Amino acid sequence: MHDRRPGPVVVVSCGSMFLAAAGAAIAQSMQRAAFGANNGNVEGSVTSYTFAPDGAPQFVGKFITGAGRGNAGNNAYGIALPPGGRYLAIPHATAASVFERITMFRVNADATLTLVGTFQTPDSPLAAAWINDTYLAVTLTNTSAPNKVIVYRFEAAGPTLVEVDRRDSGGFTGYLAVHP
Repeated sequence: MHDRRPGPVVVVSCGSMFLAAAGAAIAQSMQRAAFGANNGNVEGSVTSYTFAPDGAPQFVGKFITGAGRGNAGNNAYGIALPPGGRYLAIPHATAASVFERITMFRVNADATLTLVGTFQTPDSPLAAAWINDTYLAVTLTNTSAPNKVIVYRFEAAGPTLVEVDRRDSGGFTGYLAVHP
């Protein structure tokens, strides 16, 4: 009999050099998978990989979140996977504008990604972290104004991303971590 539990998921953000690993029981993908946020000024994207039995990474697909100069979907700077592993949130920073973008994907069983929606957040979201499968924390990072952490409630049925809390975080806030 085959063990059908999902394999481990690795999330890599090339822009912020952030690496997080999710345990075997929490992945939406039915196999070991890795996702990379590709930060670029002319193109932003997310790449997904699975792994061969010998551990070699296998390219699954690349989803372009934005292309062309000044596109809000460029600069895929961070990456966040919730405990349940069903959605992938990508904050985009910075187009030097008042609002930036969060791109939300559904993680499919084969490690492909399906676009769920794009949402606005204040400039500049350098990091995101899921508190649980519903609440997403995102930084508002600024060099000349107070930095904040904004908490959003995500509802896939809409889909909607609704701000539910906002708190000052002190100095320059470029990273987030969730404590159990």
